[in-house]
Amino acid sequence: MVAFNKVWCFILTLLCVLFRAYITNLESGAVQEVPIARTHGNRATGPRAVHRKALLEALADELPTNSIRFSSKLTAIKTETHGSSLITVIHIEDGSVIKGKFLIGCDGVHSVVASSLGLAALVHSGRSAVRGLVVFPQGHCLKDEMYKFIGTGGWAGLVPVTDKEIYWFFTCASPAEGKTLKHAFSIVSS
Repeated sequence: MVAFNKVWCFILTLLCVLFRAYITNLESGAVQEVPIARTHGNRATGPRAVHRKALLEALADELPTNSIRFSSKLTAIKTETHGSSLITVIHIEDGSVIKGKFLIGCDGVHSVVASSLGLAALVHSGRSAVRGLVVFPQGHCLKDEMYKFIGTGGWAGLVPVTDKEIYWFFTCASPAEGKTLKHAFSIVSS
């Protein structure tokens, strides 16, 4: 618990609190201001823009050395009983075996970890999304506010992460099978 609190405090000092969001309807031009942070004494609480790299580094720093293994293809996940507790046994494609108390699955949409747990198969949401991070070396002019733009069939947005980085996203209805997102992106560029 102490390690978790250290990580959380690091993240809170690193990142800005988003105080409000502006949602713009592209068809009507109406803009709605939504407060999204609250203050308790001299502390603000609410959503924060989290830089993924900083979050992962803060979490990894609290783990024992060599306890994280990246880019490994899992071939099997099993559990074994040792005394009165269960341990997870992971078999890797290169033949190595890893045993541990916990397994955190960060293996994406076709997760071996999820399927080993018996989780339901993927369900297509009917939406596609593209996102990214833009770096402005000289800084950007956005305040600690989220900007969301809603139109027919999709939405887009901007969220400042630091004074030099902005996270952006675009979401739209997925095209029919065999089609591409070319039309959707032509809407954004116009």
